[in-house]
Amino acid sequence: MAYGAYLAGPVAHCMECHTPRNGPHLDLSRLGVGGREFPDFDNPGALTVSRNITPDPETGIGQWSNADVKAAILLGIRPDGTKLTKTMPFAAYYNMTSDDLNAIVFYLRSLPTLKM
Repeated sequence: MAYGAYLAGPVAHCMECHTPRNGPHLDLSRLGVGGREFPDFDNPGALTVSRNITPDPETGIGQWSNADVKAAILLGIRPDGTKLTKTMPFAAYYNMTSDDLNAIVFYLRSLPTLKM
């Protein structure tokens, strides 16, 4: 789990984008819940909102299979087949190893279940 937290934290920055801020700091009581606005790289001038990556079954990844989570990370594809915006840097993660992906999924599944 520590390796997955390391990858999802300072290496891949998952938590940086998917955690709301409390002033200048991440709100660690809402780790992974999403809700932050970013420029939508697919639509200049538009914004996109980071999604909930906690195990919440309604607003998070709780109903996603491990393969679904990995496809979102590597390919930018949701379980329903729709594409994520390129703001999610899936192209940078494409060469992650299977062990790396498994560690990230294991870590995300360990997060407290929070509603967005």
